[in-house]
Amino acid sequence: MTFHPTPLRVPAFMRAQPPTEFHRFVGENLQALAIAAKILGGSPGQQMVARLVEDLQSDTTLSASIQRVAAGLARLLDPRGPAWRNYLRAQGVDIQVAEFAEFERLVREYQDALAQSAASQSQPSRGGQRM
Repeated sequence: MTFHPTPLRVPAFMRAQPPTEFHRFVGENLQALAIAAKILGGSPGQQMVARLVEDLQSDTTLSASIQRVAAGLARLLDPRGPAWRNYLRAQGVDIQVAEFAEFERLVREYQDALAQSAASQSQPSRGGQRM
């Protein structure tokens, strides 16, 4: 008997009108993020992605909790981080292959979406200011 885990499902609100750029990015790239987290972090990596999705479902802003989980996942996925160094060494993967470049792009865009959403959220609204 073979075990096939149920793939993570993107919540409808993240597909329709995501509240932040980070919500949109995670929604569009969930499977790639989940696979990478599983490869690099095993069960704890999978749990991190599941926690992030759960938190994003329940909050339309990037709370401090979401930012902590997202930053932890970014550290795990970092192509120059220890998880990748260990994986590359153990598997004998050539970092010059196209798949590695694609993965680097995914991680860079993940980090950019997180930073952009966090920055736009921290900017005060001008609606209440008087001139």
